[in-house]
Amino acid sequence: MQESAGGGAGAIRSPSQAKANPNDGEQRFHLLLFGQVQGVGFRLFAQREAARHAVQGWVRNREDGAVEVWAEGAMEPLTAFLNQLLIGPIGAAVRDYQVEWGAPTGRYSSFHIRE
Repeated sequence: MQESAGGGAGAIRSPSQAKANPNDGEQRFHLLLFGQVQGVGFRLFAQREAARHAVQGWVRNREDGAVEVWAEGAMEPLTAFLNQLLIGPIGAAVRDYQVEWGAPTGRYSSFHIRE
């Protein structure tokens, strides 16, 4: 399931509509954040928040100015992590986002910053 803030309220719909998976409440999302999201410490912020919420995956800056996040974990902390990313660190201004939910891959045991 994919959603976008578009120009609307940007409310996060429940990913429970995503296909069920055998990992008992585990989910993943792929997120693109747009706005003033580079040069403000966003990747380090994401890494700290991921540790706080026990989420695995990665974050990176894209050449187009967006920040990209791949995250996996239990549903409740994963949603809390997403909500923090939509707020961002001091100095950031998330103006738009796209998020796609799905089944986790299980590839990650930690959260890291990709170059």
